[in-house]
Amino acid sequence: MACPTCHGTTRTEISPGYWRCDSKITIEREGPGFQRPGSGPPVLYDTRVCGQRYVEASTTPANLGLCRCNTGAIGYCSECQRPVCGSHSGLWDAQRLCDEHYEVKFEAKVAADARAEWERQRAFYAHWNAERKAAEEKEAAEIAVETQARRQVREVLDELCRRGNRGSTRYKIYKAGSRHLIDH
Repeated sequence: MACPTCHGTTRTEISPGYWRCDSKITIEREGPGFQRPGSGPPVLYDTRVCGQRYVEASTTPANLGLCRCNTGAIGYCSECQRPVCGSHSGLWDAQRLCDEHYEVKFEAKVAADARAEWERQRAFYAHWNAERKAAEEKEAAEIAVETQARRQVREVLDELCRRGNRGSTRYKIYKAGSRHLIDH
């Protein structure tokens, strides 16, 4: 039987009575020269494999059985050996599984992916927190140096006043690492 989509005859049997079309089809699409003549070819051709999957009823063995939905089975679940149709089964690592076993494998994969994402985010935030803590410690050290400098200037001014030289009651301190003045 030919493929119902492209009418090709090159095919691979996936399961008894279940086929995949391997015929090559050519697709025409609009090229750059279609709307602007002279800028390229007006039509481009792409070739690909059809890939349509279909059931050929005449080749389905009678002893394969029926799926739980009373549709002709295309194979058996590799875990529980129940006959399954294409709607109630899926391929997982090249093995046909009924939808219950497929869902179990899928949920396990989703959980593993979620754990991996959680670990990735945890590592990111641990690194981010370490950088933030280092920046806070650096800022605290700068504030401590600035505070110490202010205290020393006050002590010098107090000593000058005690000795009778009032000096200036205002002084200027350059903030470490900047050109901004802090008046006091």
